[in-house]
Amino acid sequence: MCGISAIFGHSESLRKDLGASLKKIRHRGNHTFESITFHSGALGANRLAIVDESNGKQPVSNEDQTIYAVQNGEIFNYLELRSELETKGHKFKTNCDTEILVHLWEEYGAEIVKKIDSEMFAFIIYDLRNGNIFIARDPIGVKPLYYAYDNLGRFLIASEIKQLSQFSNINEIKEFPPGHFYYKGEFNSYFSYPKKENNDTEEETEKKLGMLIEKAVRKRVQTNLPIGVFLSGGVDSSLIMELANRYHPNVTAIILGTNKSPDYINAVRLCKEKGWKYHAINPKPNYEQELENIIYHVESYEPLIIRHSFANNLVSFHAKKLGLKVVLVGEGSDELFGGYNEFAQLKSENINFGCFKLIESLSKGHLMRVDKIAMRHTIEIRSPFFDTEIIKYALTIPGKYKVVKKGKISTKMILRKVASKYLPDYIAYRCKAPFANGAGMKIGVYASKYGGILSKIANLRITNELFQNFQNQYPSYKLKTKEEAHNFKFYKKFEYTKFKDGEKRLLTKDNLITLNKEDGIGKLILEVLKSEYVDKKQTLKFNNKNSLRRVIEKASERKSLQIIGYWGVEKEKIDQYEIEAFNSLEDLREKLGKQGLDIDLTLILTDIHGIINNISQNTIQKYYNSVEKLAKAYQFKAIYLSELWKSKGLLFEDIIKKNTLIKSERVDNFLLKASKRHYKNRDSDYKEGALLYGQCSIYDADIVLRNYPGALFFTYNSAKWKNILPNLPIISLYGTGNNTHIKPWHKNHKTLRVFTSA
Repeated sequence: MCGISAIFGHSESLRKDLGASLKKIRHRGNHTFESITFHSGALGANRLAIVDESNGKQPVSNEDQTIYAVQNGEIFNYLELRSELETKGHKFKTNCDTEILVHLWEEYGAEIVKKIDSEMFAFIIYDLRNGNIFIARDPIGVKPLYYAYDNLGRFLIASEIKQLSQFSNINEIKEFPPGHFYYKGEFNSYFSYPKKENNDTEEETEKKLGMLIEKAVRKRVQTNLPIGVFLSGGVDSSLIMELANRYHPNVTAIILGTNKSPDYINAVRLCKEKGWKYHAINPKPNYEQELENIIYHVESYEPLIIRHSFANNLVSFHAKKLGLKVVLVGEGSDELFGGYNEFAQLKSENINFGCFKLIESLSKGHLMRVDKIAMRHTIEIRSPFFDTEIIKYALTIPGKYKVVKKGKISTKMILRKVASKYLPDYIAYRCKAPFANGAGMKIGVYASKYGGILSKIANLRITNELFQNFQNQYPSYKLKTKEEAHNFKFYKKFEYTKFKDGEKRLLTKDNLITLNKEDGIGKLILEVLKSEYVDKKQTLKFNNKNSLRRVIEKASERKSLQIIGYWGVEKEKIDQYEIEAFNSLEDLREKLGKQGLDIDLTLILTDIHGIINNISQNTIQKYYNSVEKLAKAYQFKAIYLSELWKSKGLLFEDIIKKNTLIKSERVDNFLLKASKRHYKNRDSDYKEGALLYGQCSIYDADIVLRNYPGALFFTYNSAKWKNILPNLPIISLYGTGNNTHIKPWHKNHKTLRVFTSA
């Protein structure tokens, strides 16, 4: 756990500017100003020593000091990775998890992110051999990370906004997107959320979820250091406390509340019944005096974030006084399992979409409250519910298991049922109480309404005239209350307005109800699904309306949308079937363009698939020359799949070599059918062809996802192909009329009536 900084680009002030950046975040580490400067770059960290405290100095390097890394966070599987790397000949100087990164980079390059088991990391790797920079952030943004370009053309990266906002030659700061890595000047997505609910029974769900939560807590208490838990007496933190005590011998609960507040009463009762160690805190903050400092550290003007930061500040301060470095929290369960009372207002089919939307907003909101306020006191927070396996499973759990609407409505029910196996009912089924409110802090409940002590202070300090001036001068921030304006006054003082992503307001629990409404985007999706060219049934099997909504909402923010799809080859010349298919794509483009989007439609010409099917190079080239001319007439783009492969350093020969190692694998029937119809290598059997298709498709899907994150994918296949197509929202199209999925490029349209490969 650290605060990190980097500057890339030559200048005389590299060392000085890196030092200024690290000075702003001295609170993030107890080993400060660990740095190194090169001719065209500088790396630094303020390190909170947890893993290999005495030897884990950053930046770390490989054996010959050609690769360096700094990291904020923890890699929970670093011992397993170290053992794997040692068998490959890598030598280690320390027992620090950050050192794993330089050796993983040597061995796997950009694939490094697939090897790491952690929900909390942000790291920078600098490869001196070729000047390459690799930067990655955890899947949902538990650890903060920001970047900017200054007027000198330098590229700067930082853990907190204040590190960058201090520089007069920086005008715009951006959030490094969660679930992405930066390499060779491009941002690439490596993490995607599941698109469809699973078919597990409620009993199966309880069992799987319980196992995942136990595993997540166990890996986060594997330390010799004492562990703290911020215990509210609610189901989330109580379950974490119970499991932490099972897997670690020295755990202390930190309880915030007055002796009459529900959190204090329930948490203390539970600790006494269980025989747990605890430390209770009576909250008595000076709200007006401390507000400016809270906003300085949390770097937000959002009322809900600021209000609850006061509670986080108190428990973090006392955790440090107790000598703790590592604290577990129950954050995330409300977003993952529908825990807020407002989820009861949603239709069942919108509950998971509500979960997704709240999770998507966390990296600019509540996650920063948790991380930055704790790190103000040099405390590392670990959030078991944000374990990647839990996230991926939780978002596939049917909404009806999360919010039960029979009789008395109960939110977060599936988690409560899991917790009831570990905890008494008065905890497992206790009603939801926001953190600070449950502790007896009178901060107000609803972000958009007056009420609470911070609102009262704002009403005294912000006149009507000043409020109007803020609204007029900063219309993009959409300030609605004096409390927001009061917060914004300090936010502006620290020049956080340079953070352009901060202009977009957060989706909070208060406005979840808006997800029930069929807005313009919802109506547009319905219109697209009703199109004569779209197979609605197969499209909804590929994903659901909510996953389609996500990609179009994102596109609406950018004012642009990429639509991509595979285009195969069997014949030399195009005919009326290609014309019909292009008309259907044009119809799709026009419908989606109604949102005022700039639609970029690209055909990925799958020449590699043609090679697998033993189609002559002459036929492939003649056909695709015709397709490219037709695409140009429709103003579509076209790119060869082989070009995408080469851009990522892949060759067809790599597939052939890999395929010889997997002949014993089971092959799905639909792949065998495709192989029997298309695979032309007479010296091999159909299973080999099917394996080759499958392996090729895995590479294709990965490359497409890297090159076109956030795109909408069209296909002429059925949903049975889902697992080997790119993990993007998918529209299933009819190929040649008559509600069939025959590909436009097939040679014999009269007799062919099966789903086949691209």
